[in-house]
Amino acid sequence: MNAGMKNGINLLMILVLFISCVQEKEDNNVLRRVEACMELFPDSALSLLSQIECPECMRGQQRADYALLLTQALDKNYLDNLQSDSLIMIAVEYYKQEGDKLKAGKAYFYYGKVMLLKERFSDAMQAYLEASSLLEETRDYKVQGMVWEYIGYLNSVQGLYENSIDNFKHSIRYYELASDRRRILYGYRNMARGYFSVHHNDSAGWYAEKGLVLSDTVSGMKASFLHLLGLIANNEKRYPQAIEYFSNAMEVCDNLNDKYRYSLSLGRVYSEVGQKKKAEDCFVSCINATNIFVSSGAYYYLADMHKKDGNYLKAFLYKEKSDSLLEVTRNAELQKQLLDLQNKYENDKLILENKQIRLENEKQTYFYLFLFVFILGLGIIAFFLVRKRYRTKLLRNVEIIGNNNAIINRYACRIGECELTRTSG
Repeated sequence: MNAGMKNGINLLMILVLFISCVQEKEDNNVLRRVEACMELFPDSALSLLSQIECPECMRGQQRADYALLLTQALDKNYLDNLQSDSLIMIAVEYYKQEGDKLKAGKAYFYYGKVMLLKERFSDAMQAYLEASSLLEETRDYKVQGMVWEYIGYLNSVQGLYENSIDNFKHSIRYYELASDRRRILYGYRNMARGYFSVHHNDSAGWYAEKGLVLSDTVSGMKASFLHLLGLIANNEKRYPQAIEYFSNAMEVCDNLNDKYRYSLSLGRVYSEVGQKKKAEDCFVSCINATNIFVSSGAYYYLADMHKKDGNYLKAFLYKEKSDSLLEVTRNAELQKQLLDLQNKYENDKLILENKQIRLENEKQTYFYLFLFVFILGLGIIAFFLVRKRYRTKLLRNVEIIGNNNAIINRYACRIGECELTRTSG
């Protein structure tokens, strides 16, 4: 009995461990597939992550990998409202504790991006600097370049343009080491914008020209460099060149919203050189832009044109429309803040509900698993008990048969002896 129960318990433990190992292996396979498709197919990566049934059951490196990959997938799919600082902090703390500088650096970088979304700029900057320090000894040059690029963005937002220019130089150096041509062009564009912000038109023009030459090999970049060169030419009052640059930017641009921005810039140049009809056509074409700031700017410049012409009624009407759009923007920002709070509440509530559902499902799964294992255990114990009972009975029957055979042999001997006595008599 004791030996049978011991064997049964051991078998149960082996079965539970086997099931746990199989689930862990399946989750690891999913995470590796997510890593493989993250850069090119982030939507597929997010879909794969959603297939993991119980993320809360993960532990250690598996849990940290899941947290980092989910944060990356949400970022690359532009689902900023679903980002969570507590989620990515799981990865930050684990990788830093384990001394994995590469993954710790990546985790800090994405933690900085989450902080940036929350407009916690000092926390974001601290995270980026920590990421840069950790990644220095690694060969992931692309992520190092992205870290310095975002440090530059932060400094630019704060008005520290000289610092941002130096940061963008660092990003270009790392992108060149990574041979990432598109991001090198991002770096050139950032440098041009940085120098333009501090009125260093020569340097801005040099980077914009360099980017324009390389942009022929990368789709979707040429128009932005042409627009930058147009802004520089307009700033230097080289209006014919500015018109040419803006016109070319509109021709090669595939993005409708960007076309509206370029048209607005072109209209301003036409207005400067006195070509009012062309300027008005450009501004009117921007009225229906989905970007409220572009359409508001178009109404503002139309109002300014009519004011200079002495048509104060039209100027007043256009100015009213411009102001009303800006008011809509302010109200939209307020609504967005309220909506974000509501979404956060709803998301927290949904997460809690999903967690409760998962816990219930988990409980049911464990119950059925326990029931299965329990029945299996009873079956195993019953098997051993029946086998033991059968063996005992078998041994007893063998013993009885042996005894009977001995008795039969004795009787046979006696009969033989009697026959001999009768024969001799």
